[in-house]
Amino acid sequence: MSPKQIVSASWKLAAVLFCIVSSATAATLGDFTYTAFAESVTITDYADEAIGLVVIPQSIEGKTVTAIGAAAFSSCSEVTSVEIPPGVTGIGDLAFFGCTKLATVNIPASVTSIGSQAFYTCSAMASITVDAANLSYSSSGGVLFDKSQSVLIVCPAGKAGSVSIPGTVTHIEEFAFADCAGLTGVTMSTGVTSIGVSAFESCIRLTSITIPHGVTSIGGSAFYFCTSLTSVSIPGSVTDIGDWAFQNCSFLTSATFIGNAPLMGDLVFDNVSTIPAFKISYYADRTGFTSPNWLGYSVIILPALPVVSVFDSWLALYGLPAGSDPQSDPNGDGVSLMMAYALKLDPTKNLASSMPVPQISGNQMSMSLYAASKGVSYTVQSSSDLQNWTTHSRMRQPV
Repeated sequence: MSPKQIVSASWKLAAVLFCIVSSATAATLGDFTYTAFAESVTITDYADEAIGLVVIPQSIEGKTVTAIGAAAFSSCSEVTSVEIPPGVTGIGDLAFFGCTKLATVNIPASVTSIGSQAFYTCSAMASITVDAANLSYSSSGGVLFDKSQSVLIVCPAGKAGSVSIPGTVTHIEEFAFADCAGLTGVTMSTGVTSIGVSAFESCIRLTSITIPHGVTSIGGSAFYFCTSLTSVSIPGSVTDIGDWAFQNCSFLTSATFIGNAPLMGDLVFDNVSTIPAFKISYYADRTGFTSPNWLGYSVIILPALPVVSVFDSWLALYGLPAGSDPQSDPNGDGVSLMMAYALKLDPTKNLASSMPVPQISGNQMSMSLYAASKGVSYTVQSSSDLQNWTTHSRMRQPV
């Protein structure tokens, strides 16, 4: 294509874009400000002084309302509930930011996207409800997830007490728990691998947090201004901690690193407790740390972790407590710790789909599995009626 042709093509594209933009018109309907497109409407603003219930119309000018724009209801501090009609597919960034009296919201089946911090600082909201037919989102205990519940998106700021995160969750979204002033404790599943930026920012009553083994990254400002935290343990799986992750945790007196030193951002522990002086602890057999100071912080060197048994050594590898009941199932996936150990599987993952599966060919069935874990007896049995069983072999690995 020649330079002249490129200029011509660019001009035509600009003309098309101009036509698209110019086809949208801004208007008002009562307390609503909206933009009407050829076939749809986006709500762009709502009167800040409005109070009580807000019913978003399903259509305006005969066109379906499909979106709630960025910051559309921000600072509507007297709105107490919002009815989102079917047909809305998108809720923009900061859509309900600062709606401090907003107590209830229902996400219809049609919604496919929810922007960052859409319900940030909604301090009266204790739960979010999602239509069961929604294909993109779900809710459990009033907490907003993606449909598969692998990503925790929002825990409403008005939720108080403790929250248990399901074993299916692998990622906690940015700002997910931000400004949850009544939150006192979080039980985090062993399936979680990453904690997003500002995920727990300003959880001022959060007194304890157990970060499970399996988490590899802690986002910037993840626990910023968690002023009730007094100590934190960083599992050996963590390789990266973002800037200001624990900044302004003014009562934080200690941080214990179970594994080797991760990549640290700037001012990770800036402005934490000085009375008593904040200290970092690490184990003598770990690498990447320096003594008597590390990154400007005083350190305590702990004795290397003792290995009591092969099973306890395996537990320690995944950040699980020594002496854990082998028959227990910490993440609720239906696979016991002993089964995970025997089959050489990661107990911090959801193993429901990772178990050995029988292969059937004609009238023969076979199954392959790992069978070399120390201290475990493996027995092979067969049955033609599933009632009477014959033992063919036993194998016990050395302890």
